[in-house]
Amino acid sequence: MSSSETMPRILQLANAISASVINIQRVLSAKGISSPSFGEDALLNLPLEVAGDHDIVLDATAELHDLLLEPLNLIYRHGGHNNLVSLGAIAEFKIADMVLPNGCVSLREIADQTPLTEQMTIRLLRHAITMRVFREPEPGMVAHTAASKVLSHSAANNWLQSGTRKIWPAATKVSAIQDEDASLSLKAHRDDCAYWTIEALKKWPALQEPNETARLFALSCHVMNVLKRRVQGYSLSNERGETLYDIFAKDAERATRWERGMAIFSRRSQFDLSYITNHYDWESLGQAQVVDIGSQGQLSVALAREFGKLSLTAQDLVKVDGVTIPERLRNRVQLTTHDLFSTRSCKGADVYSPR
Repeated sequence: MSSSETMPRILQLANAISASVINIQRVLSAKGISSPSFGEDALLNLPLEVAGDHDIVLDATAELHDLLLEPLNLIYRHGGHNNLVSLGAIAEFKIADMVLPNGCVSLREIADQTPLTEQMTIRLLRHAITMRVFREPEPGMVAHTAASKVLSHSAANNWLQSGTRKIWPAATKVSAIQDEDASLSLKAHRDDCAYWTIEALKKWPALQEPNETARLFALSCHVMNVLKRRVQGYSLSNERGETLYDIFAKDAERATRWERGMAIFSRRSQFDLSYITNHYDWESLGQAQVVDIGSQGQLSVALAREFGKLSLTAQDLVKVDGVTIPERLRNRVQLTTHDLFSTRSCKGADVYSPR
């Protein structure tokens, strides 16, 4: 058996990456070409001589990246609708044109040239910066990267705008076109996250209220008429400004489905409750009342298990029977419904822990 067959896959990939990168750099150095970077004037295309090594590096780094992700995180990272929100906003509002080549512009100046609030502009662009689209050379200032500079060309910006505004929404409807269940058609259109988020940003630039969301905006735009279907069970009462939680309060099945989905999402390693239970001296509180705000009770149960002197109240807008409280903890853990923006129902508690 060869050594490559016995070597762990991650080491095989690392070796392949190292060897091919060395070959690429050797060719670039021989031709006097700068090494790849994220700078706005960076090399756009590598020489044809390194095409083979280029493919090896891209394939191996992609596989290595995915191998080192835990399964739920892998699925999440490939769910590109989150990234399309920021990219869609950049294309829709032509933000790349607002940044001069080799220059900087403030986030506030960008916000002033769009319908967006400054805070929303900061959130969208800093998310894009994590994808190497724009950079922030100093706090509050934005400059180009190679990727963002390309978008200053109208053809490239039109391409991105078409992808986020036309192609992506159409792609989400492919399965719905073939399905006879009209509710699935509604779901497909409702889940065009990037498209409807941009539409919601135009209508509500700050997106700060519970009833100012892309999902609710999609529903209020008569999705049924768009899809040419009549959908039973989905009310357009959202036009009256109901929040997602108002809808959940009327539909236990959807509320439970949402809660279970969030529970699965929270199982990702970076959301492990041990970060909260193990990294604060809860024991020092002694006999204490803790209010777990915006929670279905998972944290309350975890804390009650570890610290016998704590009494906990979990509060959320909607009560979902998704958490089973062990019999021995029921005298110390309560699940209640409460609107965060109304008068506090649990007064005099020792700790209020918003999540």
